[in-house]
Amino acid sequence: MQEFVITISELLNSSIAEVLFFIVCASLFLLLVLQKRRSDAYIFLLSLITTFGFVVLMKYTLATERPDTALVETSSFAFPSGHATAGMFLAVSFSYFFIRTIKKARLRALLTILVFLIGLSIGLSRLVLLVHTPLQVAAGFLTAIIISGGIYALYRNKRRKRASVQQ
Repeated sequence: MQEFVITISELLNSSIAEVLFFIVCASLFLLLVLQKRRSDAYIFLLSLITTFGFVVLMKYTLATERPDTALVETSSFAFPSGHATAGMFLAVSFSYFFIRTIKKARLRALLTILVFLIGLSIGLSRLVLLVHTPLQVAAGFLTAIIISGGIYALYRNKRRKRASVQQ
């Protein structure tokens, strides 16, 4: 298992992973804009900037070194895990938009479970590679869930209040 994760990690080195993350985020943003869901697109962008702004602030404020036992080479600070944050951010974002757009409950549940499993596997791979401690990965997961989930929840409540006032 460890060898498989190392091989994947080497194939998807940091710059490739960052480009893929950017492509996925840009694609979701453009899809929302093209569907004339501009407010959803802007709330996604706000969530993205807020979540990763917080991660960068924490990484450079706390300046936590990585474990000495890492199986792959890394150069940035460790707390919170940026990979775990990115994986969970995408899981929270996609599941929010699945809930808003997919009518079939089983399909919506299946896709939501799938994106959360992918998000979890990204964070867990950082543990297998020994580049993070469990606390650092958990902090990444919680950062994405609390910040992006909180923004989406506030936005949803604001939309509901606006809809009830219009009726």
